[in-house]
Amino acid sequence: MSKSTSKTTASTAVRDPESENDNISKAINRYVPEPLRGTDRFLDIVNWNIRYFNELDSSRVRLITQIMGEINADIFVLQEIADGALEEVAKALTASGAGFYKTAYGTTGGTQRVSFLYDTEWVRTKEEFTELFSGEDNVVPGTKKRIFPRLPFHNVFHGISQDGNIDFHLVGVHLKAFMGEKDDGQTQRSLSAQRLAQWMEQETSDERDVLICGDWNKDPAAPEWAPLTALEKKGTARFHAWNNKNEGSHFYRGKRSRIDLVIVSDSLEKAAKDKEATVIPWKGVFDSAKMRDELIEKISDHLPVVSRFYFRDLD
Repeated sequence: MSKSTSKTTASTAVRDPESENDNISKAINRYVPEPLRGTDRFLDIVNWNIRYFNELDSSRVRLITQIMGEINADIFVLQEIADGALEEVAKALTASGAGFYKTAYGTTGGTQRVSFLYDTEWVRTKEEFTELFSGEDNVVPGTKKRIFPRLPFHNVFHGISQDGNIDFHLVGVHLKAFMGEKDDGQTQRSLSAQRLAQWMEQETSDERDVLICGDWNKDPAAPEWAPLTALEKKGTARFHAWNNKNEGSHFYRGKRSRIDLVIVSDSLEKAAKDKEATVIPWKGVFDSAKMRDELIEKISDHLPVVSRFYFRDLD
């Protein structure tokens, strides 16, 4: 299917008159490789926890919309989103010429839902949005703790361009965080990883590619990810190699860690441009340390993480 337009560049992004930095466009463009600017040859999927995002703070909404416009992803997989909070963002991005965006929200997690914001000019959904494992017992045996505090959010997407297509399962997750429990939530994350690995290996029999991304709340070397690293050892998925633990995506008490992770099926990895997910850092984007601190406070203590794939039929 041919395109009538190419992907918009950063110049179309929404401007935030209240922002102290009027050059976000130029800054973020440093992290958009030259071959990707203004082309339809690549599929960009960005994972980002925006931290308690709702529509109540209009200046925050405008700033986040501006940054999303600059990143210009085909799909944003977002965490900690209130139901309906992305509607104004989608309207503003569409009005600015950044794309034709639609939204979808999970039903679990209260005001911290897993959600999708996607550009219908470049991707289509092939099924209804669903939450995986909704009919199963979501409780750690012998406790009242939920294995998935928010159920994984899923759909099958079809990426389209002049050069080909990609069909793939996309799952957004937000796994158990440290909240002072005795085992630091490790049991819940371990059981989450076990169920996701089982689903990825045994329950996606349509042979489509698979990508799971989100806020995993633990670094890629954590022992709870053993079921997923086992898939990597078998050669059916990429996990450790996809997430650089030294490239921090989360700020906590002045320290950075990589807890926003991605796992891809081996077949989808073959379509990847960079062969790993890349964190878009505020350092180097915003020269002022004061501005970076304010952004972390105003926007999120997480950074966006992008995975890029060629738009082409692997067969």
